[in-house]
Amino acid sequence: MKKIFLKISLLTGIVVLLMVPIIWRFNVGHLDTNYTRLTTNKAPSLIIGTSRAAQGILPVMFKDVAPQMQNFAFTIMHTPFGPTYFDLISRKLKKDTRNGLFIIAVDPWAVSSLNQEETKSGELRENKVFTSKISLVNFNPNLEYILRYYSQPFYTVFVKEMYDVIKKGTPDTKLHKDGWLEVNVPVDAASVKRRLPGKLKVYQKYVRDAAIQPIRMQYLERTINLLDKHGQVFLVRLPVSKEMKEIENQYSPDFDKLMEKMARKHGVNYLNYFHDSGEYLTVDGNHLYKESGKAISLKLASDIKQLNKFTQAKKLKNPSSIAASN
Repeated sequence: MKKIFLKISLLTGIVVLLMVPIIWRFNVGHLDTNYTRLTTNKAPSLIIGTSRAAQGILPVMFKDVAPQMQNFAFTIMHTPFGPTYFDLISRKLKKDTRNGLFIIAVDPWAVSSLNQEETKSGELRENKVFTSKISLVNFNPNLEYILRYYSQPFYTVFVKEMYDVIKKGTPDTKLHKDGWLEVNVPVDAASVKRRLPGKLKVYQKYVRDAAIQPIRMQYLERTINLLDKHGQVFLVRLPVSKEMKEIENQYSPDFDKLMEKMARKHGVNYLNYFHDSGEYLTVDGNHLYKESGKAISLKLASDIKQLNKFTQAKKLKNPSSIAASN
């Protein structure tokens, strides 16, 4: 019995010794583009969306109005609007929040099926990935994610960053503690031109095969309703490249009208920067370069402050409207 206990203790010790450096490597932020968001505490303010928002909206730019904001956007495959994302958001939200700030980044793809199989079957794509299966979303270290959902061989934990630094001078990505995904790739004209055709080809196929799904629109509305109880909600449409804008307008020319109607219905603001597409540098036509993300985040924060000042001034001029709303 004593020998068995010693063997178990030894085995446990070895596992712990192996896991400690692995956990530390995950916490650095260079290994994985999801992990850190699943280790932070529940948040009173959130950025919601897909990879456009993950890379394009920086919580630090909202520190004056929402100092504890977390970017909780993942990708178009992991977090389109639907039951899975709604559940994740519900679990990430700090429930006693009353004055939070919630930025919901919207685009047609986040409320659409993306291929004919998904369109015909109604089977939501996120049901096949970790976001629909994971139990822990506010736990550090998140061993469930590391052991079950890290998609690379474990040896990459120790060599990936070193390889990136040797080959490119810096790691490709860094997932910050606030959830912002910083992407470090060359953005000279030639590099962007090389990436652009591949990304455009993907979305041109979506135009042929995708369809806006009522269930996703319904869950976008449910998300607005959920967050509206805990603070201010802003629907935001980010800019892309001119080429991507053309594809998106071809797919859903009335998308802005849909969002404006939804915003009015729920009494929230729709801040549309899509008309500025082509004015901000992207890495691939779809995702804003990090400096462009900083610029649009700063503009968004400024616009929110101005809207709040306008609303407050309007209430001061017409105090009866406050009484009527109480």
